[in-house]
Amino acid sequence: MSNSLNLIPGSGKEFRNKEYWDKFFKIRGSKAFEWYGEYENLCGLLHKYIKLNENVLVVGCGNSRLSENMYDVGMKNIISIDLSSIVIQQMSVKNKNRKEMQFLKMDMLNMEFEDSKFDAVVDKGTLDALMSDYSEKVEQDVDKMFNEIERVLRIGGRYICVSLAQDHILNKILETFKEKGWFIRIHRIDEQDLDFYLPVFVFVLTKMKMKLPNLMLELQLDLNNDKFQRVNSIEDAQNRIKEYQHYGLTKFYISNKTIDTTDEVFVYLYDEKNPRYPRYTIYIVDLPGNINKTKLNGIFAVFVVPIGKEIEWLFSTKLGREELTSQAKYQRLAIVHLNRDHQYPSLNDIISELSPKVMDLAPKGIPSSYKIPLLSMGPDVDVRDLKFKHSSQISGEFFVEDVIPSDSVEPTRRLVFQNITPLIQTEIILKEERKKGKKRPDEKKSYKPNYSAFLEDFFAIILAQLYSIKLSPEKNLRILIIGLGGGVLTMYCKNWLKNVEIDAVEIDPKIVNVAKDWFGLKEDERTRIYVDDGLKFINKAAEEGKKWDVVIIDVNSNDPTSELWGPTPEFIEMDILKNCKSITEDTGIFIMNLLCLSEKIRKSVLEKLTVFWPHVFSNKLPKNRNEILFCSKIDKNSLFVKNPFNGKNENLNSNDGHSMCMLNEVARSFKEVNNNDNNS
Repeated sequence: MSNSLNLIPGSGKEFRNKEYWDKFFKIRGSKAFEWYGEYENLCGLLHKYIKLNENVLVVGCGNSRLSENMYDVGMKNIISIDLSSIVIQQMSVKNKNRKEMQFLKMDMLNMEFEDSKFDAVVDKGTLDALMSDYSEKVEQDVDKMFNEIERVLRIGGRYICVSLAQDHILNKILETFKEKGWFIRIHRIDEQDLDFYLPVFVFVLTKMKMKLPNLMLELQLDLNNDKFQRVNSIEDAQNRIKEYQHYGLTKFYISNKTIDTTDEVFVYLYDEKNPRYPRYTIYIVDLPGNINKTKLNGIFAVFVVPIGKEIEWLFSTKLGREELTSQAKYQRLAIVHLNRDHQYPSLNDIISELSPKVMDLAPKGIPSSYKIPLLSMGPDVDVRDLKFKHSSQISGEFFVEDVIPSDSVEPTRRLVFQNITPLIQTEIILKEERKKGKKRPDEKKSYKPNYSAFLEDFFAIILAQLYSIKLSPEKNLRILIIGLGGGVLTMYCKNWLKNVEIDAVEIDPKIVNVAKDWFGLKEDERTRIYVDDGLKFINKAAEEGKKWDVVIIDVNSNDPTSELWGPTPEFIEMDILKNCKSITEDTGIFIMNLLCLSEKIRKSVLEKLTVFWPHVFSNKLPKNRNEILFCSKIDKNSLFVKNPFNGKNENLNSNDGHSMCMLNEVARSFKEVNNNDNNS
């Protein structure tokens, strides 16, 4: 056992060293060393591309049984070469009864064969051994190897290269043979029976009579599908191969240990109907190793995230998924996202598709008879209807979609900023739009935003406090909103509040158009929209001495790697907060929508706010990590009506009793965070 372990080089450079290989084969003796699987793993592809009577060259043969296996099935015209004289001597002796086989000591960078001698050149791991680093010398040697292979192959001949396809090797193969104008195919072999946890790829590179003017590259990576996938660029091929490599590494990693809480482990699963975009994204989360296992529901389960919910905090963030795993009480939870650009007929179809794959992601030692529980939030799959998709330099890719639930819950419309981690910028309940005339049998239902009901606590919390402000009957409530987004907050304020004037600022004109086209935003004499940078707008307003009763900062960060998701860091700088104070009336409120994953940053924000406003109130949203901060110079008894929802309220613009009860409840739920003894 110790000898075998010592055979693996300590440095990749040793792979290229003749002395290393001589030493290797002396220690190994006559026992074959199959780097990337046995003949049985490769024979299907070899027989697909090599005829029995063809002339075959095996480069860097080592003491692999590949040559003798090919000979024994009828490929008699085989020459095998290697740099090591020791292995050539060993193999010649071992195969002395195979009369037509030849083993020659030869440098593949400078071969002695005549031009166009061979129909096929087989390379099993030899290129991987040669390309041990990125040095100029290695580059030159690989170029010599490829040129020699091109020279000794006839027109229509195939270079069959078995490789792990590390990044630099994959790039070198594809770039070189694209430049040579060869036809390229890439296969993946079944690694189920291999000792390797990484996938093994077979490149079939065909020498053409005429150099191909454009890239001809086909992939056959799905072992359950014989069809080839044509790709249009080297980058597409690299991405697909990297995903299989990532999957292999992930399987190895998660099968041998508990996933560290600092790690983010996920895999993509594709299907043949839409090979460009993954059908499923699966996050694998473990509970901490010190958890009391007697209190768990089981070892392993799969949670299918409902369509449209994948961009909510609980499912889209690492912390959220850890909380979900803790709530589910399984040692390991595979959290499945159903991705866009795919159709999902039913939950049963999803179960059927995932069942063969998810066992790969189970903890090590789980019995094969283990029945994996499948968890979800509903009996079936919701429908996602993409209404509009666009992009801008400011916001990146964004889209509007309607989510039609499988149960009786109302449909919703949302504006989503894709970025790196998709973020719901706006979401609103929809109601069916009644059209005049008789409806056609094939006519789809039409929906429009419903501003008489609340989907998000965020809007209810803000409106509840705005209802509660003490106002003179003759005075309009002047509101400034920085961050229009889909315009939903603006429309709620406009529809629910009496005597209100709203100024809303949005930096991206394309988002303003989305708000008008898809979320019912309308400008009029009491609703004004400004396309401007919010920071510049605040600074200019402060210089001009403008003031509002309510100033609301509702701005998302474009950096999902940051622990501050909203607002952007610039909005919590002291100079900006000073100007926010300047443009807020002394009897008014400054409101900030804070989405922060770091308690340290949160405390820093609160400390800055209390420099300018002695009273800071907080109301946290129960469903996610948003926290609405209300800042004022005056205490709550002077600022708010004590019982705003009892009797007639001058701010009120609705008679909806259910909504009033909810607003009454949230109005009482906030507390003063800079004075812990003074809770609402």
